[in-house]
Amino acid sequence: MYEVCKGGARDLRPDLIVGHSGFRTTAFLHELYDCPIVNYFEYYYHARGSDMDFRPDFPPSEMDFLRVRTRNAMILLDLEASAAGYTPTLWQHGLLPSVWQPKVAVIPDGLDTTLWSRRAVPRSLGDEALSEDVRVITYVARGLEAMRGFDIFVRVANRIAVEMPDVLFVVVGSDRICYGNDLHHILTKTFREHVVQAERPDLRRFRFLGTLPGPELAALLSLSDLHIYLTVPFVLS
Repeated sequence: MYEVCKGGARDLRPDLIVGHSGFRTTAFLHELYDCPIVNYFEYYYHARGSDMDFRPDFPPSEMDFLRVRTRNAMILLDLEASAAGYTPTLWQHGLLPSVWQPKVAVIPDGLDTTLWSRRAVPRSLGDEALSEDVRVITYVARGLEAMRGFDIFVRVANRIAVEMPDVLFVVVGSDRICYGNDLHHILTKTFREHVVQAERPDLRRFRFLGTLPGPELAALLSLSDLHIYLTVPFVLS
């Protein structure tokens, strides 16, 4: 960031800089610009009692615990160097060291309710028409992984399927691991393959749609009769 601004934005004279603190830092920009810097503090990591060790069935390695203690280095640098900061929820705010909490405001991200609101939609999934007696249960995550409870969702879906033969389970998300160390604990190429082998769901009752653009996802959620979302303690999805 420093090199880009130094080399390509020589005439830039900002009144305020807003940055996202994490694996990079905005602290060096103080050497280029004489203006306040405000940082978005999304997540302060903890080795115990948070996302790292929430699921004992997917335990972190020794190196994972050591690594997480270094992830806050840039965040701490920005907490000291910035004029102010903000974070989206009270829970995320509470993860910060108490000495820095007064410097950080809680400001929710907000929602575009024009897009994310229930509306009348056709009873179909792409080219597949759905009869009026079919109920739809949805699950949406960035990646189909343990941190977002995909395996627990399939386990629950199996139980629902036994009791309710008219239910269709619709899954949205990329077939990859975005967070966590799932691949260290499984023998399959993807976590979805692992879950299917372990839970043996009736795949005739499932539709895997991959990722969807916002308007298509909003339409699907409008069609949904029940939305199930599970996550370990972590940033909002």
